[in-house]
Amino acid sequence: MKRGLRRQNLDEWRSLFPAIMKCEICGKKIIFNSGNKWKSVHWDHRHGGTVKIKRSPTSWLASHKRDKKNEAIWKSCDFGMLCRRCNSWLPTKNREEFIKDVLRYINNTGDNND
Repeated sequence: MKRGLRRQNLDEWRSLFPAIMKCEICGKKIIFNSGNKWKSVHWDHRHGGTVKIKRSPTSWLASHKRDKKNEAIWKSCDFGMLCRRCNSWLPTKNREEFIKDVLRYINNTGDNND
């Protein structure tokens, strides 16, 4: 797909999102498609990657024209809005187990022989 069309598609999607969003974990201000990876929203597959859009949500937006069908697909995925740091820290799969392990570590229970 040509770069101009990808940019046009992203511009069409822009009005679906607030101008400034907050990371749902840390509260940092993030922006849709800002061009700066540290300030841009990073879409989180909060449902373990079991939704219709399996790969990069931003790439999907860039390669799909905004219409009612595609908007319904997007909304059905219920992606989380995270900053880069939080998105890179949180795994897509087995996240509840990961969080339990982090909490165990923080609480220093020493019960890591499972």
